Amino acid sequence: MDKANQEYQADIDKYRKETAEQITANEENIKELKADRAQVENDKKDDYDKQIAELEQKDNNMKKKMDDYKPEGKEKWKLFKSDFNKGMNDLGKSIKDLTASNKKHN
Repeated sequence: MDKANQEYQADIDKYRKETAEQITANEENIKELKADRAQVENDKKDDYDKQIAELEQKDNNMKKKMDDYKPEGKEKWKLFKSDFNKGMNDLGKSIKDLTASNKKHN
């Protein structure tokens, strides 16, 4: 394997590790949201549960997407990484928004 391919593979490996840490952090944040469910007003619990389920599904989808990624060249990697970053950022924002919304209503 030449140097460029080694760097490419090293970038993939590093990114997988970083995203695994982000996904684990998301899972912890979702657990905290579930623990905070008791503080949610009764008439809002169904909506809250639905939002948590959606966050869990998105987190699981992102994990699967990363796990299923097969290197197909640097250009496709750049596109994948860009798209994946957007998905992770959107998910992180959704988790933060639900956390903030829950704290605001309590």
